[in-house]
Amino acid sequence: MSSDVVLLTRGLRSEDEFFVLDDLYQRSFGISSVPTITQKEWWFHYPEGIIGLFLNERLIGGISYWPIDQETFIALRDGRLKERDIEARNFNAELPEYIYISDIAIEPEFRGRHYTDLLLGKFFISIKKNLVADRPLTICALGYSVAGKKILTSYGFSKVKDAENTSDKQDFYIFLASRN
Repeated sequence: MSSDVVLLTRGLRSEDEFFVLDDLYQRSFGISSVPTITQKEWWFHYPEGIIGLFLNERLIGGISYWPIDQETFIALRDGRLKERDIEARNFNAELPEYIYISDIAIEPEFRGRHYTDLLLGKFFISIKKNLVADRPLTICALGYSVAGKKILTSYGFSKVKDAENTSDKQDFYIFLASRN
């Protein structure tokens, strides 16, 4: 019997995998979590927007990101829209200019092992196809926790809005990615 450990990042392949990851999101973010029905609608509309982290075929974490349109980005940034109120019809998957990271979570027993770095690394590789010369791609996220804020800033995200000025009452961060 082999004792090899296999750690893999990949898109979700089934609704069962979606529900396992959504359960982790719900447990991790509680009342701040995007409702399951909304997350599922987003995933159906943009399946590549969720990357799972698997340890020996067990789903232990994930990252969810969505290509939102400019109007949605501005409403989030300006504190006029809650994350849970984003609609899939506001996605711009053709030529995205804005990517919203809605969730990054790791099962509690696996936290502190740099697995979030693996997910963010895979995320940045995945969005490279959206980078066009002379046109920045704005990536945004809400800082849910102290650890989440630390991770965002360590990757070069800048806080542009304090929690008290957002609809979700969480700090708002952006990162400008470009080919240049």
